[in-house]
Amino acid sequence: MFASTLFADESDVCDFDMQIQNLLRNGLAEEAAAILETALGELGANRHPVAELCGACPVAAVKIVGWDALAARIAELDTPDVPITGLGIGIGSGIGAHGHSQREPDPGASFEPRLETSFYHDGAFPLATADRAALVEGYGPHGAEWQGGLADIDTLLGVQGLVALYGLVHPLVERFTANPEPDPLDADAMRLGAAFIAVRLHQAVARAVRLHGLPRALAVIVGSNESYPYYDAPVFSTAEAQDFAPVMLGSAPIQTVAVEAATVEELSVEELRVEELALDE
Repeated sequence: MFASTLFADESDVCDFDMQIQNLLRNGLAEEAAAILETALGELGANRHPVAELCGACPVAAVKIVGWDALAARIAELDTPDVPITGLGIGIGSGIGAHGHSQREPDPGASFEPRLETSFYHDGAFPLATADRAALVEGYGPHGAEWQGGLADIDTLLGVQGLVALYGLVHPLVERFTANPEPDPLDADAMRLGAAFIAVRLHQAVARAVRLHGLPRALAVIVGSNESYPYYDAPVFSTAEAQDFAPVMLGSAPIQTVAVEAATVEELSVEELRVEELALDE
């Protein structure tokens, strides 16, 4: 039975989710977040804890960890004729960082979403040359075309900053799936909370790329592996990622070094890159 205080029916929910995903796919993550924050404000009028936790989770609080291991991992998977051209990051289906699934909502729960990192080559889709519009067109009814070019998948990357929120939302998703008559407020909290987590992850990956750079220009995509709300969207096309890849000076690549997190949004790409440079000798 459909239950909600914010949506008219399942079709209304689907339209809302499609709106958020389309904004992400078109590079408008901040606009997607603003829409969710407005909807969460309506939910917050009922003082639901999910709304309160979302309100206490700014973009800068969510961090991608393991980024410094990307270059070595990509080098392991590269072959002379088939280089890695795409990176996919998504929340795994239903498993927390401690390898268990928690059934009861608990504001004090302590586990992050488990991320899956996928590495792609151009065997099924030209990730190396596709612009954002081509990437969006690459999504079909049975998934993204580049899935056929999957070279490997692992848990190299992780996320920090979503412990409390994910600990509350993920059990709601499970309970909503099992319960044919959910509480309307909990149902809305589940929908908006899961969407908010997905958007914050998308923003956190974009921020990690801008802050730490990439080993080389490649497509970066954030999605989910059977994890509600199933958003899947490019963060950067390969061409867009050029600004964050190493610049070659002779044989020594310039390595971007992290700057203070609070200043990232205020700095241009050029300022980020010259904040501190380390050249291999």
